[in-house]
Amino acid sequence: RAPDAPRLQICGMRNIAAHSYDTVDLEIARGILTGGIPKLKAYCCYIINTKCDEPQSAAPAGVIDVFE
Repeated sequence: RAPDAPRLQICGMRNIAAHSYDTVDLEIARGILTGGIPKLKAYCCYIINTKCDEPQSAAPAGVIDVFE
């Protein structure tokens, strides 16, 4: 229902945090927490507020690039 969601990046980050937490670069993690998470939250709010049975329009600018 959300084909442009960054699923691979989300799963990849989860796997690193869960299984390789001792190798996580703290500056990268800080960047994700301060920049990526707010964008992901905005994207999720956008998805939740869009009716699932209607074709989705483009997400607001700057929301999709969650982990870039």
